[in-house]
Amino acid sequence: MRILHSEHPRPLDLLAVGSGGHVAAAWSDYSGGGRVEVWDLTSGAIVYEDSGGAARTRSFAFTPDGRFLVVAQWSAVGTVDLTVGQGVAAALPPGVTRPELAVFPDGVRVLVTAHRVRRSDTGRVACGDLSSGRLFRELWHAEGRSPTWYTAPAVSPDGRSAADVQHFEDAGRPRQAIQVRDAADGTVRCKIPHDAADPVEQLAFTADSTKLLARFHGRTVRAWDAETGEPAGEMVHKGRPFVTGLAVHPSGKAIVTSRNDGTAWFWDPATFRPLRSFDWKVGKLVSVAFSPDGSLAAAGTDRGQVVVWDVDL
Repeated sequence: MRILHSEHPRPLDLLAVGSGGHVAAAWSDYSGGGRVEVWDLTSGAIVYEDSGGAARTRSFAFTPDGRFLVVAQWSAVGTVDLTVGQGVAAALPPGVTRPELAVFPDGVRVLVTAHRVRRSDTGRVACGDLSSGRLFRELWHAEGRSPTWYTAPAVSPDGRSAADVQHFEDAGRPRQAIQVRDAADGTVRCKIPHDAADPVEQLAFTADSTKLLARFHGRTVRAWDAETGEPAGEMVHKGRPFVTGLAVHPSGKAIVTSRNDGTAWFWDPATFRPLRSFDWKVGKLVSVAFSPDGSLAAAGTDRGQVVVWDVDL
């Protein structure tokens, strides 16, 4: 186990581990700065750091080969080549703001959800091709009647499914629904309504792509069949601490969650029962992630630290 230290202490609720030993972390809060830092685990040195400023970071993901970090900022998606530490901005369609993204297993397609600025705005969910580097070439998009927007994009490990959370109003009341789509054309395969008072913070598919997991704002992680939307289980987190992060081991042998009491919990993906927990006494954990080969896991703290440890399943 080792601990990486940010030069700018803040909650690191955005976290990703890439191939080749790179770890990226940032804070998604627009009011507190969205600076992204990338460490090389071999040396512990920071190999890339953006300037922060007005371009707040909302989400990011490594490409499968680990060479590129794709970063969603206020109205653009930036691609950082970590071999040279330089990035380029890919323009998004007009009106797209506060995007979040998920990278497909092919390393070329990107799923992007867009928020809204004004109450009357309509957000969208879109699939694009970033292979040209500087241009987001849209393959398909979907948008609802105003006011509607989308968050929490996720793609399945087999690349065939995509998911998002749709936010809308019905008779003046806020509503939410989890949507599972065909990744080829964006067609909604199933829709899972839920209470907007307990919003979804994160979506993730299981390693075999058959189930969709949702981490809610409080203490709940639920699962559904990714084809039918039927309930498939729940991870029961005992006690008062909130669940702050969710990651699926690529082997399919475990799911990990982070909690704000400083613990990381491993779960059996078949029974959704806890397997073990860790507590490094580093304060609140606000994110968690696995490396693509599953050999490493990392957890971000609310004080600008990243705990990295070897995974033995």
